[in-house]
Amino acid sequence: MNRVFLFALALGLAVCGSAQAVTYSVVHDFCGKRHCTDGAQPWSPPVTDGADNWFGTTPLGGDNNDGTIYQMSLAGGHKSFTRLYSFCSKKNCADGRDPQAGLIIDSSGNLYGTTKAGGSGDDGVVFELVKGAGTWTYKVLYKFCSQANCADGATPYDVTLGYPGMSGGSAYNGIVPLYGTTSAGGAANLGVVFALTPGGGNWTEQVIHDFCQDASCSDGKAPLYGVVVDGAGNVFGGTGQGGKHSSGVLFEMTQGGGSWTYGVLHNFCAETSCADGNNPVGPLLTDIDLNVYGVTDDGGSQGFGVVFKLVPNGAKSKLFVLHDFCVDGGNCVDGAHPRGGLVQDSIGLIYGVAGFGGDMNVGTVWRLSGAKHTVFTRLVSFGDASTPGGSPQGGLFIVNPNGPFYGTASFGGANNNGVLFKLKK
Repeated sequence: MNRVFLFALALGLAVCGSAQAVTYSVVHDFCGKRHCTDGAQPWSPPVTDGADNWFGTTPLGGDNNDGTIYQMSLAGGHKSFTRLYSFCSKKNCADGRDPQAGLIIDSSGNLYGTTKAGGSGDDGVVFELVKGAGTWTYKVLYKFCSQANCADGATPYDVTLGYPGMSGGSAYNGIVPLYGTTSAGGAANLGVVFALTPGGGNWTEQVIHDFCQDASCSDGKAPLYGVVVDGAGNVFGGTGQGGKHSSGVLFEMTQGGGSWTYGVLHNFCAETSCADGNNPVGPLLTDIDLNVYGVTDDGGSQGFGVVFKLVPNGAKSKLFVLHDFCVDGGNCVDGAHPRGGLVQDSIGLIYGVAGFGGDMNVGTVWRLSGAKHTVFTRLVSFGDASTPGGSPQGGLFIVNPNGPFYGTASFGGANNNGVLFKLKK
């Protein structure tokens, strides 16, 4: 079932719910140019350089309908949208295509990201967009499936690159490795965790874990999203498949003595009717206490997903459900099927999005507060005249610890091809 059909279906399933709790505004309507050359159906939130310039990707649109990189400048109260790159500009899409994930930015303002396709064998690339004096130069840093049998991995599906300090809002320093996953390739062709390290003008890729190490894939398989690196240098991620109950896992990787150790911290669907969740989606969030937060697409008491907190402790790790979606008798005014990564503000409140549910069943923005992050508040319900847009997939980006927030919705808006939006408390 394609995404356009899902959105059209959702528009016909209106339900009632609560009022808005923040100020919502559309910053840009995508597909405003003929043939959507400015980009279409954004899947991830933008990132900022701190000077009110915002950078993001779209998986569709552009000159060849294979995606774009864009810049939205808001400095001085003036809006200016610029397409910085159109993918599949090289023969056979050697430069990559379909950039579904978000970007990261380094201390010099250069941008880094992944595409899930294109490259040498249509298996995806890692790229850099280098900032110059009024110009941008696109470089492919690594092409997946460069090794025999794709031993180096293939198809980074929705992988925003991770690095130490990222959760705290620090820019990438251009020196330490970048971490991510692929959903295919590796020893079992079921994905890898990789580290990409710069040096001498080149980048070296190292596979630090091959998924499905045993016949039952107890370590998980086919990860679709990136990883997060905590303040101690530990790498956390999830898979939506594999594990003890075939419903996905949360994992941790620790480094010592020049090698990496992989461990499963939680097997989803460990409780009756998958009350703990099923199929974790999006990148994870770590806090200053090294706790891990995330969402699942399914599971929970109603089967519409949960928000969880994991206290890592190896085999003794504990997972707590913070919110169970659609517990209002079936209307799902709080949201359904949460998506993307979570963000945390200066006082510890956690924010996220749901791809469905809300008054028009095309998604919500929500907040968790309270001492244990169990007080749920719906902030936005997408799809009506005051909140154009629908089906948010990529979470939010917070400008500074006190907001405002920026995000994208994949559909809706003036051209029904998604919007870039702003939330102000």
